[in-house]
Formats: sequence, structure tokens, C-alpha cells
Amino acid sequence: SSYYFKYSFAVDKNIHKNIAIETLDKLLHQAIQETTNTRPIGVALSGGLDSSLIAAITKQHAYDVHTFAMGTADGNEFSSSKLVSDFLGTTHHEIMFDTKELSNAMLQTIFYNEVISAICVEVHLAFWIFLQGVSPYTSTLFTGFGADMLFTGRSSVDDSPYLLQKNIQSHFMKVQWRGEYVPFVAQKHHIDVN
Repeated sequence: SSYYFKYSFAVDKNIHKNIAIETLDKLLHQAIQETTNTRPIGVALSGGLDSSLIAAITKQHAYDVHTFAMGTADGNEFSSSKLVSDFLGTTHHEIMFDTKELSNAMLQTIFYNEVISAICVEVHLAFWIFLQGVSPYTSTLFTGFGADMLFTGRSSVDDSPYLLQKNIQSHFMKVQWRGEYVPFVAQKHHIDVN
């Protein structure tokens, strides 16, 4: 499979809200259903809206779902992710890391990504540690990461459709460019991140 795509941003600006919602729902279900042929399936779960939605849809299409939350002793979302995991009935894992692991993670991410960007460093380091914790349980991981950027985060309801489209395109290209989805680290851990 290819990790690089060309995206088209041609959008019917007259689409009805209900049709947009139904289309998004259908596409999310279809994308997850097409990938759940491997068992078990993993979902990165913070307990927030995006990851909880992905976990709920995944649970509808897969029997053996493992959810994963990551954090430190000083900051984590374990209670929120555990609440969602318990509700959905997934096998939940909490991945705790500390600053000692960051040095090794930095060397590994530089090596496997062949570059390190100051913009991406916090994501790459955490991603390395996270995938290291996920890999004993699954080779397929779903995530809601990037949804805030893709769906323009804090756009106003008063924004014009043209401005919303422009924001979506801009945010989407940032997600693609920043390297959060660079496949090399995931490949090292034999994980397909979706």
C-alpha cells in the first residue's frame, strides 16, 4: 500500500448538512470496516470526542478491540480513556512513560524518519514510545489524531463555505506536511496506522 496520496478539494458547496453528516458517517464506517480484517484492532484513545468516535465505530466492526492511552505521571488522560473503554467494552492499556525514555526515543525517531523537525519533535517522540507499547498487542491502530486540524478546529458558524473550505485545505496540508503520519516509525514497530 502507498502512504502518499493526492487529495482533491473540489467540494459541492451546496451540499445539505444532513447529506454531509450521512456521507461522513458512511465513509468512517467503510474505512474502518475495510481494515478490521486483522485481529486484534487497536485504537489510540484519549477519551475525547474524536478518538471515542473512532473507538465506538471500530467496536461495531471488530470483536477484539484494544484501546491505548498514553501519558506521564504529571499529565495523562487515563481516567477519560478508561471511562470510554469501560463503556465500549474494549481491552484497555495505559502506556506510561518518563523523561528517561525520551532520549532513546529521540535517537530512534531521527534514525527511522531520517530527519527530525522541531515542529514535530513532541509528536514523534511520543509516537515512538506509544507504538512501542502498542506493538505487542496489535498490528493495526486507528486514531482520531488530526481531526481537529482537518475539521478546522475552532471555525465559527458564521464563516462562509469558501472560508471553511480554504481552512480545511490549509489544515489538511499541515497535517500531511508536519510528519505526524510519517510511516517509518510505525513500520519499525510493524503497525499500520490509520
